Amino acid sequence: MERTPKVLLKPQPFEHLLIMDFEATGDVPDSKTWEIIEFPCVILNIQTQQIEDIFHRFVRPTKHAKLSKTCMDVTKISQETVDKADPIERVLNEFYQWIESKKITKFAVVTCGDWDLKTMLPAEIRNKNLSNPPDYLRKWINIKIPFSKHVLKSNKNQAGGMASMLKRLKIPLEGQHHSGIDDSKNICKIVIRLLQTGAILDITGAHKYIRNFTAQRLSLI
Repeated sequence: MERTPKVLLKPQPFEHLLIMDFEATGDVPDSKTWEIIEFPCVILNIQTQQIEDIFHRFVRPTKHAKLSKTCMDVTKISQETVDKADPIERVLNEFYQWIESKKITKFAVVTCGDWDLKTMLPAEIRNKNLSNPPDYLRKWINIKIPFSKHVLKSNKNQAGGMASMLKRLKIPLEGQHHSGIDDSKNICKIVIRLLQTGAILDITGAHKYIRNFTAQRLSLI
């Protein structure tokens, strides 16, 4: 990412932002049965406006292992790529350890929409009897909300998608749209522009997980 000019930022509730954008199988209309196949995370330091680190893993689906042609065409992720990848439980554990190793304390996740952490991750947790995620994955900043308020001057979510926001801000879309890691980096550019122009980025959504007794029992076996 190009070095951005330093500007005096408004006080923010967080010191770091984790920009995440999952890609999933998407082979049937009901997204609650989809599986994550790409798991990216970009850590942005708010004060320096620089990316400090990147976590990027492909994920092997286990319920419906074969990717549809549509999925591969849209995401450009091949069957061979996911076949070689770890399943979601291993990727999550690796991600948790990675976050812990960063020694960051005041941070929040940024997504482009509510789907990633409101629908997709909870579906994976529920469908595969996994332990509930840490608190920081149970709430998020949907970048469309501050974009709508700060750029469009609207209290309603009228931001459209990532490409629409980039176009409105006259920021070129780089890389492959619907590549999770490329989208995360592009969303990061939107975040930086909002910070530089005085937006306050705070939590916009949350998901309450039901206590997963099945996962707890499995962990004791």
